[in-house]
Amino acid sequence: MRNNIQNKNSSIKTDYYELENKKRVKSKSDWLKVLDNEKQENNLMLDILFYLYDCKNFTSNGEVIARDLNTNVSTLNKNVAVFGDRIIKLLNLKEQKKTNGERRMWNIPFETVAELNNNIFTWKLREELVEALAEKYNLAKRQDESIGAKIKRFIKENSYDEFIKSIENELAVREEFVKKFDVDKILKMNIDDYVIGKAGIEEKGKDSFCYLIETGMIKLGEMRGARVSKFGVWYSKKESSYGYTKKFGTSLDEAFNNVKKEIYNLLKSAENDDYDKINNCKIADIFRGKILSTYYPDKYICIFIEEDIDKFLNALDIEYDTSKITTIEAKKSLLQQYKENNKYFKDKKIYYFVNFLYKTFAQELKIQNTVAGKIDSKIEIVDYDYFIRTARKKGQVYRSRETDYEKINRNKKDIGNRGEKAILEYERDKLIEAGLIELAKKVAICDNDAIGYDIISYDLDGSEMHIEVKTFSGSNYNMDFYITDNELECLKKDEKYHIYYLHDIKNKPKCHIVKISELLENEKDYLTPILYKVSIGLKKTG
Repeated sequence: MRNNIQNKNSSIKTDYYELENKKRVKSKSDWLKVLDNEKQENNLMLDILFYLYDCKNFTSNGEVIARDLNTNVSTLNKNVAVFGDRIIKLLNLKEQKKTNGERRMWNIPFETVAELNNNIFTWKLREELVEALAEKYNLAKRQDESIGAKIKRFIKENSYDEFIKSIENELAVREEFVKKFDVDKILKMNIDDYVIGKAGIEEKGKDSFCYLIETGMIKLGEMRGARVSKFGVWYSKKESSYGYTKKFGTSLDEAFNNVKKEIYNLLKSAENDDYDKINNCKIADIFRGKILSTYYPDKYICIFIEEDIDKFLNALDIEYDTSKITTIEAKKSLLQQYKENNKYFKDKKIYYFVNFLYKTFAQELKIQNTVAGKIDSKIEIVDYDYFIRTARKKGQVYRSRETDYEKINRNKKDIGNRGEKAILEYERDKLIEAGLIELAKKVAICDNDAIGYDIISYDLDGSEMHIEVKTFSGSNYNMDFYITDNELECLKKDEKYHIYYLHDIKNKPKCHIVKISELLENEKDYLTPILYKVSIGLKKTG
């Protein structure tokens, strides 16, 4: 009897997988037609396809994909369903329904691997879709090509001599620039030697410090697109007047003098690779990066977007201690070291290596698993009511057979560092707006992880606050984060302890101040002892 039941169940399972894996889009040409109709920007479905393309055997699972793309499985499934509906209409496919009458959409772009489906269901790209993605977006199969093979292919396809010839004008401009604006002459600059904005008004406008940095050496590091305020002081053609950023002073003269001091001190700190002083410089990140790479191209690589740096480090499998390597310049130094230690690049100019990174790992830059640049400190404080979410079955453990957890942890640490900086600025601004200038000066990030929180700040009544920051880039209304034993002990004993849950950071950042008392009252429901994972459903108050 038991054998009969087992045979029947096995037959049902086999039938299920045959139906699930039944091919519905028959050819690469049909998939190319589908991809031709997909928009390129802000398309989560393309991110999912690209993600799987980069996985071993083009296989992963929904939980891992959702985590790495900073979303949730429900959102993935909705996007897959809508994608499937578009395909059905475009290719005039026959609909397929499940036994419960629901339309079967997931198996249009994906199949599953039955023998791997023990505790979790696998997602695998259809073979013809893999071929179409490779052709449409000129992709190489990542798992079939080592880093060494990628480098050799790049060098074969991109002549070093031709590349240098293409940037020789910018290289000449750089040589003249560092002579004209020698470090010891920085403090003696007059305002028209410095500002951008006069290029169309007077001839020497194209010889200014800021114009040459941004436009005259554009092939030595792209920094256009950010606001003109990144320079600290500028000239506005529209207003026919100079402008300045108030963080540098309360008058034009004061601001300009402070900008010059910041640049001078930056360059002096760069000589000694003092990353802490570099990181504390008030000059905007993108401008600061271009200054450093212009004066010291062999020490400071010309990449100015922190997200790009993070992804290049991951793509090259460069391991590092995230508790020690925390600043953008320290991370860039790891790329610089990689270049110097690589036999194919060590004797070539850094710009060629950067060209290799952007050309070779263009696909990695499309995967939205980290947040680009600085998180806006103008944060909306939001409140939520809590409810208990449906628990997973005991023993159901989600893990990826194809996932590099060290890479994931590095990405999470990078996002967390930016979240801390955003909350630091938020807390300072809060106190400054209340006229509590001296208290604002005392707000600081804690260097010692052992104390169990990230930031020391102050409430408006002057009482001390201990803030632990948890950062999530998504916007779904579930609060998921990890806390350590040490952090849990702190929140139980320390009356000054606060948890700031910073989320939706790709759009308008929102912060929810976790209700510690309610969390502890429902500890068995809300805390899972892994490290401890906090799992609380959220709905907007009111």
